[in-house]
Amino acid sequence: MNIVIISGNLTRDAELKITANSKSVLNFTIANSIGFGQNKSAQFFRCNLWGDRATKLAEHLTKGKGVIVTGEIQLREYEKDGEKKISPEIFVGNIEFMGGGKKQDADDDAPPLF
Repeated sequence: MNIVIISGNLTRDAELKITANSKSVLNFTIANSIGFGQNKSAQFFRCNLWGDRATKLAEHLTKGKGVIVTGEIQLREYEKDGEKKISPEIFVGNIEFMGGGKKQDADDDAPPLF
């Protein structure tokens, strides 16, 4: 087993999908900044959250939202233009929202903690 903790911002709204076995999976990508100044760059991590939490969090995981995810990292292999590529993918075990971002109105419900 491996454990990884990544913080960053969502690059787009999360996508909720239902598998053929009626299981919910929420897919999203986190941009994680490293370095500073002229050496600053970003790394991108695809994340998958399964089960009831995926359904409950789908509307709260929107573009630009800051999160911290803990999970298991796996390397996904695929081919693009005949070239073999490897992409890290995180199977999320826990997710936490970071402060900042867009202010909520007093009537808005705060996102649930998971």
